Amino acid sequence: MRACLDLCAGDILVANADSLLLFPLPQLLNGFKDTSLNGALIGVPMPDCSRYGALQFNAGGLLTGFREKQPGEGEINSGLYVFRKAVIAPFPENTPLSMEYDIIPKLIIERKRLKVFHAEKNTPFIDIGTPESLTQADQFIRRYLI
Repeated sequence: MRACLDLCAGDILVANADSLLLFPLPQLLNGFKDTSLNGALIGVPMPDCSRYGALQFNAGGLLTGFREKQPGEGEINSGLYVFRKAVIAPFPENTPLSMEYDIIPKLIIERKRLKVFHAEKNTPFIDIGTPESLTQADQFIRRYLI
């Protein structure tokens, strides 16, 4: 994402390559018209967040942190984001960075306003980051996208 920032004219839409989410993109983009926001992401409700970790957010929906992988209900990070270009520009261009471990935690420490948009319960979502879940991707695509 950082390596191609100079090619971006405005806000940046970022999607993790190992997850699929059926969420109305206009809802995210329209909500991001609030110019006080620096970034936004979509939270997906999960009955058990032990595989993913959970988002922590305040009453206004601003991201305050991540709860490490623990059992229990919560909202997980969908891997779909939108950022203001100026918020990403200070990050080094030729350094490997993790969205979850480097970029977002630093933005939270810097008190950047990152809004969590909430997907509805049972919103179709799959993360194919494990061999087991990768085998489920074909079924997910056939069920929801074909």
